[in-house]
Amino acid sequence: MRDHWNGSGTVSGGIRWNKDWGLRDLYLNRHEEALAVLDEVERVLAEIADEARRTWFIWNTPIEYPGGFLDVAVYRGWCARSMKAAKEAGWPDSTPEYLRKK
Repeated sequence: MRDHWNGSGTVSGGIRWNKDWGLRDLYLNRHEEALAVLDEVERVLAEIADEARRTWFIWNTPIEYPGGFLDVAVYRGWCARSMKAAKEAGWPDSTPEYLRKK
């Protein structure tokens, strides 16, 4: 949804812009994109709500994750293999023994 507007209310180009589209076509295209974004947001919210996953990330990713210095995608790339294994194992608890609730 990064269109180029010329300031007079007309789209003059962009990533997914077709010059033959009318207003209806533009709306339908953007509606589909918005639904895709919402699907991704819902997927991420479900991940965040998973307490076991959150705990795994706290104890198994670099201390500064996610930091302001590097993008989250960089950390995900560095941790991809261990993330995949942990997900398959059901996000095992890596909390140090002395910090676990008894």
